Amino acid sequence: MVFGILLVVAVESHEVWYSSAETFHNLERHQRDELMRKMIPTTLLMFTCLVAVLYSMVSVPAINAVEAKAKVKTTSSQKDFKDFCEISKGRWIGEVIWITDWPGFGKKGDKVTAYTDFAVGEGGNVMTGRFYAGPGSGTILVHYDARTRQIWERAISSGGNVWNHLVYKHDGDWHVQTTGSTSDGKKISGHSIRSFTDKGKTQRWSGTWTIDGKKLDPLRDVFRRLDD
Repeated sequence: MVFGILLVVAVESHEVWYSSAETFHNLERHQRDELMRKMIPTTLLMFTCLVAVLYSMVSVPAINAVEAKAKVKTTSSQKDFKDFCEISKGRWIGEVIWITDWPGFGKKGDKVTAYTDFAVGEGGNVMTGRFYAGPGSGTILVHYDARTRQIWERAISSGGNVWNHLVYKHDGDWHVQTTGSTSDGKKISGHSIRSFTDKGKTQRWSGTWTIDGKKLDPLRDVFRRLDD
């Protein structure tokens, strides 16, 4: 729309210029100078206004998109932390499909049976867990940071990989923002959701991670509680 306005203004200005060129030429020098002093500020003002309109049309949608994304609250309360521990603790058996080649665990696409065991300790201030899948294993620690008001889950595998999971509740599900690194220093990042159903007896992991910016296969793991 703005480009159309600019084009119309340019065409009209072009026509006016040629239609009045002869008259302009016949004016006295001081009259031409006076006319130019009046025309130039008006033209510049019109051009500036059109540029401002164009900028607002381009920039406002981007700003709104950033603001909309920022509305997702990633902070949690102490109660949220206790709720997450309560629903996650205990023994679980899972069907896991590797989303990439994990050294010490298996190849991309392999389907393995996994076991996890979580327990709350230190007066309810931490939850520790063990993870076993195929030939590999891992240690997990979940804690609450009172200063930042965030739930963090730290995991280290026997393959040398490290995951830092920021956990928060949104729209009834537990969301996880992931950062970390592989054993050879490549960046791990991504977002996933852990959905608990069947009165807390089933949890499903979905979402996508990347390694050094390369998108991996989607998470599609399912765990079922072994204890009551």
